[in-house]
Amino acid sequence: MGVQQRYLQAVVGVRRHGDEGHELTPSVLAAAAVAVLPVTAAGISISQDPLRVPLGWSDARAAVAERQQTTLGEGPCLSASASGGSLVADAGAIADRWPAYYAEIEKRTPFRSVAALPLRLTGQPVLAALDLYAERPDLSSVLALDEAEAVATLTAELLFGLFDELYDGDERTLPT
Repeated sequence: MGVQQRYLQAVVGVRRHGDEGHELTPSVLAAAAVAVLPVTAAGISISQDPLRVPLGWSDARAAVAERQQTTLGEGPCLSASASGGSLVADAGAIADRWPAYYAEIEKRTPFRSVAALPLRLTGQPVLAALDLYAERPDLSSVLALDEAEAVATLTAELLFGLFDELYDGDERTLPT
């Protein structure tokens, strides 16, 4: 079974057993990403200048990391949104490229590396980003970027309302 199928199963599982009242929220999507990728936590933020808003997170630590990027105005999420390209930043890269952000996440969270993936629909501009956080300093050594990008594609489709189009409005067609 491919990563996209596993992700959809995780979305259904989180919705059934999570605290979100069975709603398809950004936090559900972030938690499902954590269930299928080798990361500790995940978050989703809108990153459209001048608007930067954290939308959802898999846990409280990811909420802190998401808020730091939007508050400081620097970090992998904002860079991925601006460039339109995915990136994986290990500890040294974060410290060099976004020093204020690294200082805050090092102090406030256990995260030491991050992958940031732009969220957009086909042919559309980037509207948000999915951040994948790891406690290990070398996320790039364990994360398959193509799998993370496949999860990001489905996350964007679910986040921006294509759920009904993809699944005919019938959640029973999702894998269980």
